[in-house]
Amino acid sequence: MTNHMWDGLLNLMNGKDWRALPADLRAVLNNNMNGAVSKTSADLVELNKTVADDLKKNGMVFNDTDPNEFRGTLSKIGYH
Repeated sequence: MTNHMWDGLLNLMNGKDWRALPADLRAVLNNNMNGAVSKTSADLVELNKTVADDLKKNGMVFNDTDPNEFRGTLSKIGYH
């Protein structure tokens, strides 16, 4: 296990149309999109507490790694 995950959440909108929205509406949308990302992150933290044990009970085998070595490699190539 490397203790990492990438979960890309993208909210895309045409820039011209985005700028045409009133500032207060853009603020509401930003707030709600950022809030959804925070909730998703919290959900993943909770899932991480149980998922490995659940998968092991169903026969999955995990190979543990040194997460610091993995993170160091990611840092060297600009991903962490």
